[in-house]
Amino acid sequence: MKRKLTLPLAALFAVSGVLAGCSNQNSSSQTAPVAQAAEQMPKTGAPITISVAPGERQKFGGLGASVGNWNGTYQKLSETERTRLSRMLWHDLKFNTLRLWFNTDQYAATPGAHDMTEFRRQYLDSGLIDDARKQGVTTLLLAPEHLPDYMKGPTQDGKTPLKDSEVSNYAVMVAEFIAQLKKEGVIIDVTGVQNEPNVNEIFSADQLVEIVKQLRAELDKRGLQSVQIIASEHASSDGLYRKSRKAPAFMRGDIRLCRTQFDGRRESCLFVRRTLEVYEP
Repeated sequence: MKRKLTLPLAALFAVSGVLAGCSNQNSSSQTAPVAQAAEQMPKTGAPITISVAPGERQKFGGLGASVGNWNGTYQKLSETERTRLSRMLWHDLKFNTLRLWFNTDQYAATPGAHDMTEFRRQYLDSGLIDDARKQGVTTLLLAPEHLPDYMKGPTQDGKTPLKDSEVSNYAVMVAEFIAQLKKEGVIIDVTGVQNEPNVNEIFSADQLVEIVKQLRAELDKRGLQSVQIIASEHASSDGLYRKSRKAPAFMRGDIRLCRTQFDGRRESCLFVRRTLEVYEP
């Protein structure tokens, strides 16, 4: 059964302005034309009918934030300050997801290396994860980014691609890191593949598909079937994102693309276990 919503045009322009503000690039300049158009619209205009077809819908899992703690400033706060900060961020804002940055170039600077020193300093020794959980965080989302030098192809125009020969090694590296965290008492609920794979470190459409498949297998080998995967986390709807949507594996339906946007306050993403679903705000 279809449900219909009737909204005046002015309301639709207002909603468009909110969505335009989700971009992290020149959001104020992007929203200005929309806001001006909305102001010029009559208060009551011709109604527009939106039909919502029956069937399965995406589940909204909540809101969250990524915290870097790059310089170790969190652990310099007093216990009282940390408690207050955690309560205000996680409990008061009802954020249930903490996104953790995983610098792959620090963890595996050389082939086979597993150096967790920096991650421990940022999130474990600092007490950041424990404090967040006490204030209501239920989901830990891992955000791999950067690339070890030996996995990089030739840089062109400031962009560095992942070598095709390193696709399997990359999947193993991420899975092994998550397994090591579990041994230290940190259970990752969801992992990305690469943060913004169309900005600095470039992952092609075919590479993304192959890494997701291999990462799923590597996680399962280590008893991490509960860890879900999110991709592709492109920074914007540029040419690479559109090309990814048209990749043969995506077209066959083996894997469907999921896109996230981050506006500095919240991140919207869809968590799935075996396949990746389309998410386009």
